Amino acid sequence: MFSHASSPGSHTIPASGASSSVLRRCDGAVRTILKHTLPVPAAWVADRRREHHAPAAWHKHALLADLVLLPSADPAAATQFGRHSLRLDPSLGLVHQAD
Repeated sequence: MFSHASSPGSHTIPASGASSSVLRRCDGAVRTILKHTLPVPAAWVADRRREHHAPAAWHKHALLADLVLLPSADPAAATQFGRHSLRLDPSLGLVHQAD
């Protein structure tokens, strides 16, 4: 799962055949993205909507292909995935609740 707040910045993955300098910058972007991820059981995010899907370019990268986005202007607000609710708490980290 990749959590991010709405922000002016974005990360992109270059197309195949990019130069080695572009790929080195890409590796840095991948590391930055992965610093903001948390592993969760697949069942928690099985019922996800389109807004939770990673960008199409990420599907070409093995480390980013299976990420699920938790987009929110307010990271403390809960995001619903079917009967599972996930939210980020500043003290507790990722909080899961099931109905």
